[in-house]
Amino acid sequence: MRTSTSITFMLVMAAILHAGFAFAANPNNQAVSFTSAWQTAQSNSDFLASKQANVEHAQLKREALRGLSFPRVDLIGSYTHLNDTIVADALDYNPLTGLNDNPLGQEILELLGGPQAFRTDIIDQNFGRVALSAIWPVYTGGRITAVRDASTAQTDVAKQQQDMQRRTLFEELVRAYFGVGLARQNLQIHQDMEHDLGLHLANALKLEQQGQIAAVQRLTVAAVYERTKVARERAERELEITRITLAEILLQGPATDPSDTLFVNDSLPAEEEFLTATMNNSPLLKELQAHDRQADALIRAEKGRFYPEVFLYADWEVYKDNSIAFQYIPDWQVGIGVNFTLLDRVGRSKSIDAAHKTQESVTRITQGTKRFLDLAARVAHRQANQALSQYTGLDASLALARENLRLRNKAFIEGFSTSVELVDAELFVGAVMVEKSAAAYAYIVSLARLLALTGEMDSFADYQNRGFQLSTNKRTTP
Repeated sequence: MRTSTSITFMLVMAAILHAGFAFAANPNNQAVSFTSAWQTAQSNSDFLASKQANVEHAQLKREALRGLSFPRVDLIGSYTHLNDTIVADALDYNPLTGLNDNPLGQEILELLGGPQAFRTDIIDQNFGRVALSAIWPVYTGGRITAVRDASTAQTDVAKQQQDMQRRTLFEELVRAYFGVGLARQNLQIHQDMEHDLGLHLANALKLEQQGQIAAVQRLTVAAVYERTKVARERAERELEITRITLAEILLQGPATDPSDTLFVNDSLPAEEEFLTATMNNSPLLKELQAHDRQADALIRAEKGRFYPEVFLYADWEVYKDNSIAFQYIPDWQVGIGVNFTLLDRVGRSKSIDAAHKTQESVTRITQGTKRFLDLAARVAHRQANQALSQYTGLDASLALARENLRLRNKAFIEGFSTSVELVDAELFVGAVMVEKSAAAYAYIVSLARLLALTGEMDSFADYQNRGFQLSTNKRTTP
């Protein structure tokens, strides 16, 4: 029996050493601050790069529309083959009409060379032509301005969508980065619990050998110790998962190790400050404003179709055939023209009505979005305050748990307390610390949500610097 107990004691001590050194910080891991991680995430995010490409696409299309007010110049070339040469017969025109119908006229024609002498090739059967043609719109009923305004609004839409993607990325990074911190805190707590319970189990084995406690008390400690090992292994897997998630966001290997720990602040600014900033800086509202401008530009463009188009035009013959007919065509010409559509296959009035409906839809969506943002900001602010209250409220519980553990441990060694009471005291300390870490994480996530809503993500570092960093030491009060 003594030999079996000694072997069990050695196994327990080996497990204690494993719990003490497992998942220690790898010196090869690269410690990264949150500020550095945020810069890396923005640089490496494929989704953010996609939104940037959309912005550049919209800007290029807007620049392309600058030429709508400029003249359009075309170089037109053609080569034509006719079924026959076009011939002009002078006998078909006055005063020679009918000359070939009487004998005297026929004699005169013969003297002049016959009817063939009065025929001239006007246009050859094959001919070519090259010309420059220019059209310059002078008045289009405001349609050019409307198209430009719509394009500018589309650029603003793309920019606001990029801003929304940036804010979404910020929230994702905060959850992942400090999720690693939370998982690491929980792992450290479970390692400490496993270590301490291993020591309790070793002491229980000695006391059992000395006949001071019953076997059932030692078995109770052993059962809790095994459950703690399982909890520690689960915490290890959770840490691995959070590290993989962070590595995916940063597009770096899992060797990246966050250097910033969980934190809490004493308090938050007033709720109204966040509400005002949310309404003033929301990319959702700005995008809707841009859509409203697009709808307004569409209305103006549709109304412009009821007005005439006035344009200047010019043509210059670069090359023309040597045929007689082309010799009478001037080398260049300029003029002014008007195009007024009287009947269109597309109902212009209905198009205007449809544009008004689009504007009405944007207005209603804007109203709903304002209510949603107001609610989101209020909920995030109150959740952050609730997490702070929960964190602070657990201080007394943690102090009580630590003192209770100290007394139970002393009483157990002196034989005045049972192993069940000691184990319960140990578990109580761990449970309170896990709850405090969860409250701190919930606060950080809610704070990130608030800063994303207001667009003040850069101030996150200020909250970190002013905040209180969490400790995982069970034997000291933070």
